Amino acid sequence: AMLKTILVKECFTIFTNRRNFGLNGKLDVSLTVVEDDHWKRIRNVLSPTFTSGRLKEMFPIIKRYRDNLIKNLQKKADAKEPVMMKEIFGAYSMDAIASTSFSVDLDSLN
Repeated sequence: AMLKTILVKECFTIFTNRRNFGLNGKLDVSLTVVEDDHWKRIRNVLSPTFTSGRLKEMFPIIKRYRDNLIKNLQKKADAKEPVMMKEIFGAYSMDAIASTSFSVDLDSLN
């Protein structure tokens, strides 16, 4: 509670900007590098998405895709097949995000 008070309530306006990595192109307006008013605007748009109530609603959906991921990894392990981790976790991420954000079941893992 004390950290929340210090970092969010009291010092929120002081620590809005992060270190500038000198990114350019499309990356210079990404959430992790924007500054000042642009960051505050993006934060105000995104914050309602990540309230504790919404996260609690998302949890069973993410858990379902986690179970699907584990099942697919177990199949590959039983068959002694190599696993491309980037591909399988990319599919998992896509499924979880599409389902929680847009209620779409892509089934990318299968």
